[in-house]
Amino acid sequence: MDEDSRDKTPPIGEPPAGDETEEVFAQEEPLRRIRLGEYIIEQKVGSGGMGQVFKARQPSLDRVVALKVLPKTVTSDRELVERFYREARSAARLIHPNVVQIYSVGEEHGVPYFAMEFIEGQDLEEKLRGGDRFSAEESVNIAAGVAMALACANESGIIHRDIKPGNIMIDARGQIKVTDFGLAKPVEEMKDNITQAGYIVGTPTYMSPEQGEGLGNDIRSDMYSLGVVFYELLTGTVPFKAKTPASLIYMHVHQPPVPPSELNPTIPEDVEAIVLRCLEKNPDERYQSPGELLADLLETAEKVKTGRPISIIFDRSMAESYTRRSRKTVGGITLADVTPSEVAQAAKERLLLFPRYVKDRPFVSGIVAAVLVAAVGGAVAALLALSGSGEPVEPDTPRAKEPGKGVVPLPGTRSFLP
Repeated sequence: MDEDSRDKTPPIGEPPAGDETEEVFAQEEPLRRIRLGEYIIEQKVGSGGMGQVFKARQPSLDRVVALKVLPKTVTSDRELVERFYREARSAARLIHPNVVQIYSVGEEHGVPYFAMEFIEGQDLEEKLRGGDRFSAEESVNIAAGVAMALACANESGIIHRDIKPGNIMIDARGQIKVTDFGLAKPVEEMKDNITQAGYIVGTPTYMSPEQGEGLGNDIRSDMYSLGVVFYELLTGTVPFKAKTPASLIYMHVHQPPVPPSELNPTIPEDVEAIVLRCLEKNPDERYQSPGELLADLLETAEKVKTGRPISIIFDRSMAESYTRRSRKTVGGITLADVTPSEVAQAAKERLLLFPRYVKDRPFVSGIVAAVLVAAVGGAVAALLALSGSGEPVEPDTPRAKEPGKGVVPLPGTRSFLP
């Protein structure tokens, strides 16, 4: 065998110590293959504020993995690293076709890392920057794939907090894969300055108003961020642009987005309605769960089908199972045995269509009838008590319960419920 045909694979070595570590990791093709735990780094595939991502091999299982190595700025904060480990272990519980699975978390020679599923494909950020444009049908399918990943996480008590194109991948089969679950939480808890580079996973471009203001956030924040991504897929641009993070946050909190159809007149009305509901400033006005969003996406997916082959797919039966498991709530009132499309439509219009919900449901009719009788009886008693007092008696305003606020009027609502 001549010299040119010999195996030129660089030797395997342990991570270098000290400042040399980041210098070696910064190389696209390390001069020598570095071993972290049982993983052998082969090639750098990306980098971001929370570290660098490498293609690596796990010899014990003969598989390729993606290895994320945390930057030195993070490793110096042991409390932050420990929080990261706890969150990564929680995220590792998520086993779902639309979630990039985390295999293991470790630390070798002072270098924290975690291994995850390696995806042969591109993320949405790469595709959008490369000039790719998506049809309404493709955009709905992408949103449905992300929503199913969020539904899986939500059922395990995990919120992503960093939905953005860079964390949404499309594999070789056209399936959506969401990555970096749970990793943003400890970062945001420890570092409250959003302009401090390297401590916020993602950018204010995709943050919900409540995230930007530093308020508590829940799954509805992920609904907002997904709405920003959905908007970008349909129009080729994000709803808000500014020169500084503070300006962006101000726009998210106070400025209404330009309707997507003004930028792309081909966007169907139903699709635009979904996007704008995701982008409501008030979390109570957004979709309250991924399952509720999926109900609308499933209904809309049928309307936007073109019949042409598309490269992005989602599991419709799985999406339907999430809609069945989601709470069906309108105006703070939970309605049992109601189809997802009925609930979504009623919530969008803020209109309780009483006959639809009690039709063919005798037991519901009986319960509501009893409530109505009690309400009428109470009203009559009140009128009799006040009769002769000369004080006018005004009819009750239709009201609904709002969590934490007692009984308040429900604007724009016609309801037969007391």
